[in-house]
Amino acid sequence: MSRANAILSRIRILEQEIETYCSEGRGRRQQEATLRRELLLLLATGEPPEVLPACSRLARRTCGVLQRAVTRTYALPKALYDWAQFSRSERRARERWRVPRRLFENTRRLSLELNADLSNVYDRFLPEEHAWIAEVQQDHEELEVWITDRALEDILLSTLEGYAVSPGGGKRYTEVYGICFGTSRVVERRRLGHGYHDVRYVQITRAAPQIRAKVAATWALPSDKSLGIQKILAELLFPHLEIVGDYHSHPYASLDRLTHHRGWEFSRQDELRSTRWVNEVKRLGYSPRVGLVIAVTRGTKAVRSRGRVRDHVTHIGIKNFHFFLSAYRSLADGSSSVSDVRLHCPYVT
Repeated sequence: MSRANAILSRIRILEQEIETYCSEGRGRRQQEATLRRELLLLLATGEPPEVLPACSRLARRTCGVLQRAVTRTYALPKALYDWAQFSRSERRARERWRVPRRLFENTRRLSLELNADLSNVYDRFLPEEHAWIAEVQQDHEELEVWITDRALEDILLSTLEGYAVSPGGGKRYTEVYGICFGTSRVVERRRLGHGYHDVRYVQITRAAPQIRAKVAATWALPSDKSLGIQKILAELLFPHLEIVGDYHSHPYASLDRLTHHRGWEFSRQDELRSTRWVNEVKRLGYSPRVGLVIAVTRGTKAVRSRGRVRDHVTHIGIKNFHFFLSAYRSLADGSSSVSDVRLHCPYVT
């Protein structure tokens, strides 16, 4: 039996259990709509029902199995959310998230019978709390990252110091780490063939290195205490700005090694660090949008800035130093992506 048929089979079991439960006791028929709404919520969001499992042992067991099936990939909630919130056609939503037609239509049937508007169902679900929603939203959002001259200078100064000044102990250089302050807003919504599409602008206007971050030649760990102090002071000095992301450097011994290892990319270790950091920043009430990586190395002669080398990567040359600055989209679960990300540095363009 396919996974979709298995889910449909369990939906039928639960609908039968609801019917049996409501027909066997006085006053139970009034609970039917509540029980069926819980089933719809389970299918549309993966949220566990509260009353439905109490109908019978079979209902309780089936609810657990069905929830695990739905939340395994969240494909059905993603397709329904995409269709309801972004007006993507049913066919395209199903194809994008690989949901069989019968499963999608069965859930739609249930919502129509209950006269339930899925858009209203999803209004209380925030992308900061549900990574699957953030993934769908990313699919409909272009991210334009603008870095002001002052913020870029702060990033370059700290990065170059970490690279050019030895920390001692036989080490040549270390990574550096810092916080980015700025603003974030959706400036345009377009109606495209695959539904509504937002354009989000993130402007980074200040960049503050963390002096107490733990750093080495190949890694950097942010300091929660420093983050707390930076937040307090930033709210006093520039209350109109928020924490929109962070940055860290990747130092390399030579240009060949930097380009061979694509030093402007997030490493696996960066992903793990970012997950923890994003959760900590969200706890402080912010929604980080961007992660910056700046790779640095020393050349043999003076170099000239090449500007944008990829949509999300810009090359900057200062004397004989090469800098490759890249911007990544920070997702709600702490992972990163370069899909539909474009970096703008007026300093070099």
